[in-house]
Amino acid sequence: MVKVLAVVRLVLALAVTPVLLGACSTLDDTAQDILASRASAAGVVAGRLLQGKAIFNRPRAGNIHLHSSDAPSLDCAGTLTMTATHSGVANLSCNDGQTVLVPFQLLGPMRATGRGRMGDAVFSLTYGLPPDMAGPYLGVPAGRLMSPAAETAKPTVAKEQVPPT
Repeated sequence: MVKVLAVVRLVLALAVTPVLLGACSTLDDTAQDILASRASAAGVVAGRLLQGKAIFNRPRAGNIHLHSSDAPSLDCAGTLTMTATHSGVANLSCNDGQTVLVPFQLLGPMRATGRGRMGDAVFSLTYGLPPDMAGPYLGVPAGRLMSPAAETAKPTVAKEQVPPT
């Protein structure tokens, strides 16, 4: 009887362990997402502006996603990895099949800028910088770094409010 009870306990432990470990993994992923540091990100390649987010959700590492608002759409996503105290590298893959490594220098906590090469073009990258600071690093006017919704939203005047000519 004691052997049967020991076997039942062993089988039960083996059956429950994967469930408990899976729950811990899900909890860990959720906690990392809640505690993640987020920052706006922008890049310029071949005159095209890409905007998105950088998210640091692991120690000294995170993800970045950038997309263009013009056609044809250019989307680039990848990883951010700190390689030293004040520097790191972004490893991006884009939907046009190209990849780029962008070494970056930290300007402060969650603020960085860097440049790499994507084919024959220079890829400039910033994250965590307000538009007035990011613009000079990217070589674009700060006004272009607004969100696409804010950039395209223009006040409209209803026809009945237009003064007669």
